[in-house]
Amino acid sequence: MGRLEVNIRHGGDGPGGAVIALILFIVLAAAGGAGHKALSSAAHDGLTVIEDVLWVLFWLVAAAAVTGAVVLGWRIRNAVRTRRAAPPAVITIIPEHRDARPLRPDGRPAIGPAGTARTWPLPGSRQEARPRTGRDDHRGGAS
Repeated sequence: MGRLEVNIRHGGDGPGGAVIALILFIVLAAAGGAGHKALSSAAHDGLTVIEDVLWVLFWLVAAAAVTGAVVLGWRIRNAVRTRRAAPPAVITIIPEHRDARPLRPDGRPAIGPAGTARTWPLPGSRQEARPRTGRDDHRGGAS
């Protein structure tokens, strides 16, 4: 069978392994610090953006509340003014003789007595449709 030889060196060829480990730790620490700084900077920027958005929302809600309060106050003021306003003047005319029929300016009653049924065309209907004017004697009609 073969023989297995194991050589364990205890720092025999100089400080190479320890120096490499130290350099590796320094690089990782620097990268970790830079990573931490980058993460904290990104977190700070994200929180700043969220804070700005919340402030904008706060001021929008505050402006809406103030506008609503102003509109509500204006409506209440108008309602109170309307309620306190003097009622419109109402003039009531009561005729002395309630049985009297109203007269036209020429003295005739506004509504005449009921008449009897007449045949068509009613008398005067043509004059109402085309009243007589100056030159009704020619064929073209009034001009």
